[in-house]
Amino acid sequence: MIPDFVTREDLNRWNQNIDEDPYLDPELAEDATIREICLAGHYLLEELDKLGCSDSKKVTLQYLGGKLSFGRDPWIAHQFVLNSFKNNLIIFENIIYN
Repeated sequence: MIPDFVTREDLNRWNQNIDEDPYLDPELAEDATIREICLAGHYLLEELDKLGCSDSKKVTLQYLGGKLSFGRDPWIAHQFVLNSFKNNLIIFENIIYN
């Protein structure tokens, strides 16, 4: 369920971003559950931007939020990720791929 603090302007902006995402299959984006996860992910992204989070960490954290959404409320999952990041509870590993 979309939290009360999310405005109509937020939803319009995020929905436009989702609809225009060249990497997201349009049929997949029409699924209500996937759309909700994507909306929560955009909320997370904007909050991480405000905190000056690096792009690489933002991608990792959005992915984590999506994974944690499986079988859960996506907004609670993404808020958990944000709170964990703010409280330095997430450890990032530097992985080098050959």
